[in-house]
Amino acid sequence: MNQNEEISIRLKERFEFYVIALTFTILGLSIQTASFGASLLSDSFELLGWLFLFISGLVGLSRLEWIPVAYSVHAEIQNWQSEAARLRQYQQMGRAAVPVVDDERGIVPIEEAIHAQDAEVTCLRPKAENIEKWTLRKYTIHKWTFILGLIFLLLSRSYGPAANIASKVFCVNA
Repeated sequence: MNQNEEISIRLKERFEFYVIALTFTILGLSIQTASFGASLLSDSFELLGWLFLFISGLVGLSRLEWIPVAYSVHAEIQNWQSEAARLRQYQQMGRAAVPVVDDERGIVPIEEAIHAQDAEVTCLRPKAENIEKWTLRKYTIHKWTFILGLIFLLLSRSYGPAANIASKVFCVNA
């Protein structure tokens, strides 16, 4: 892996942890500073904001939990592919059989060993694709519920002052 990729991955990881922490921090602060009773609409916006931030945080945590699993599955695929490539090199060098630990025969034809490696890769690819698909969905849910949570908190906290300003502007102009 080149240096730019490593930097990119580190920054992405930091950003993901930051957003998760920010989500729960905003949720906690909004709960601590909430005041209810001024308006049913404002109270509803506040509660919806909390709900969306809570969902965002939980989905984000779930996504973070599954990212290492995705990397692990990809590493396993690479290991099987590397082993198959190594066996193909042996095959090109004229080797007909190789020792295998997982087989009671001890030594198997090289074609059979290559086929076993390729079968493992074929078996793991759908698992990796499924994990990637779900982590992308979770990212989308996490991002949009975070945005909705912020919007609803803004609406909740700004509803009273905005209504007050609007009533004064329209009363003065009338």
